[in-house]
Amino acid sequence: MIAFVLSILIVMPVCLAQAPAPAGPAAKLIEEIETMAAAEPPLLGIDTQTETARILFSARPADSRRFLDNALNRIRSLADAHTVRGLMYPAVELLYKRDPDEAVQFIASHLASVQARKASLDDGLLLDSFAALVAARFPELADACTAEFERIRKLNPAPQEEIDKQKAKWPATDGKTREEFVEVARKQKDALVRIEMFLSAMDDKEAPPRWRAALAAEALPDTEKLPIGSDDRLLSQSMLTRRLYEAGDRPGAALAAQMLEQTFVKMFDCESAACTSFKGEASPGEMVRLFAEYLDENKIDPADIGLTHRSLRARMMILQLKRLLETK
Repeated sequence: MIAFVLSILIVMPVCLAQAPAPAGPAAKLIEEIETMAAAEPPLLGIDTQTETARILFSARPADSRRFLDNALNRIRSLADAHTVRGLMYPAVELLYKRDPDEAVQFIASHLASVQARKASLDDGLLLDSFAALVAARFPELADACTAEFERIRKLNPAPQEEIDKQKAKWPATDGKTREEFVEVARKQKDALVRIEMFLSAMDDKEAPPRWRAALAAEALPDTEKLPIGSDDRLLSQSMLTRRLYEAGDRPGAALAAQMLEQTFVKMFDCESAACTSFKGEASPGEMVRLFAEYLDENKIDPADIGLTHRSLRARMMILQLKRLLETK
């Protein structure tokens, strides 16, 4: 019996040592974000992984590197040069801060792949960005990237920039009362001018909340007259969501938020694995991230306005993770 008890006492510390330590709030969040990012469509998942890697960079370097490696692996599978340019540079820049030698190998490999195929101007612009990133420490690689960029630019001259149509201007409103200003706004033919003027009137802190809410609700239908691909449409719906929420009109804020979500889906169609490219300067993930930051800053719970977009939820969790790490 004594020998049996001694054997238990000898084995018990080993078992205790092998028992997994309870996961803290940060570890649980990291695990959940990682699971969600892997299930997101590529453009959104890559953004989630890169941004999480950035948040974890100093506090949890091993976790940061795992997220970053996953993002880079997914970027390699993308074919659209403009999309690759938008997603690869932030990830490689972060890798360069962590491990310059490995980042240089990655850039050199990417350079070789560009040289081996018919390249686009976006390929060249990405190489030009890499040249600026590594020039101070790796001038030879920077020169090679610059030389390839110049070769590509000669073969793919930048298209002549189209002259942007001038936006309609506001009418003169000096000396108008708040009510008169709104009446002038209602008479404007341009939907964006009406919306912008309504938003300006809503910013009058002396105006009653109910009046501001009614004005926001009146402006909301005009947002659907703006082009689907217009940043003005996204921005207007985002701002009206906020104004309605601040004025205490939760149903109105929920309607505006749903319109905003539908605009995003129509613009980017990023609710499926087929979402592998985007146009414009901002990626879909960045657009969702900016909206998440706005909700977080204004202490708006997405559930309060009926938002269930999984990528929005992932970015709200990233912001929560950032706060957790900053308080340690």
